[in-house]
Amino acid sequence: MLDWAKAWAQTAPWKPESARQLSMLRWKYFVQSEDDAFVALIDAFTKATGVKVNISRESYEDVQPKASVAANTGAGPDLFWGLYSLPHLFSAEMRRRERCRRLPRQEVRRLGCRAR
Repeated sequence: MLDWAKAWAQTAPWKPESARQLSMLRWKYFVQSEDDAFVALIDAFTKATGVKVNISRESYEDVQPKASVAANTGAGPDLFWGLYSLPHLFSAEMRRRERCRRLPRQEVRRLGCRAR
């Protein structure tokens, strides 16, 4: 897995910032071997890119409300591991936030975007 991750990282069109860290929220595992495989995948990503991923685990029922709060406040984990429907619940807010992030500072207030 590490060899594949290194090959992917070398051909990726983007390069991570040095010493960058990401936070991820995912549901608690039901099967230990699934979590072991997931951690191995994240470790291979970290070794290949130098980007550390901090994993937090919540009960399945708590992931969607926490994603909702993060989408509406702009604070929270960088990544969410949820069901396939999770991104579609917040897509309009995330697109608006991304547009606002790219605007010049004077346009941010005029359009009602939250502060960066």
